[in-house]
Amino acid sequence: MEFEIGKAHRYARPLALVMLDLDHFKIINDTHGHHVGDAVLKLMVQVVKDILRKADVFARYGGEEFIIVCAETSMDGAVTLADKIRQSIEAFKFPAAGRVTVSAGVAEYQDGDTEAGFIEKADIALYAAKRNGRNRVVASGSELRVK
Repeated sequence: MEFEIGKAHRYARPLALVMLDLDHFKIINDTHGHHVGDAVLKLMVQVVKDILRKADVFARYGGEEFIIVCAETSMDGAVTLADKIRQSIEAFKFPAAGRVTVSAGVAEYQDGDTEAGFIEKADIALYAAKRNGRNRVVASGSELRVK
């Protein structure tokens, strides 16, 4: 992240961050057991990796939250990517768990953003997606961009 923020700042290039969270993951663990929850996480990771470019950095952020650092990507491009991921996960058949959905928050780097501030913008958007019904994408700073 530090490297990509440095490039975005230095060369005035777009940089976006997607934060994903599996919806109601605790229910999956509580209903089906942690072994099924672990399998869901692994399969979800594979679904996401099949969509991403090699240049994208995909990492587990904590628990069932993940981030994607999208170099050379505008807000619109990252929202489109996040929604493609959301739709792909919703369509995937997870053995034993059934239908799984994700919510996503998207932020675009603005000159002067710190790493923590950049992540916080995506996190705030993610929680707006969850508050507004889950299984959706929200762009930072704009409730009108809910997909």
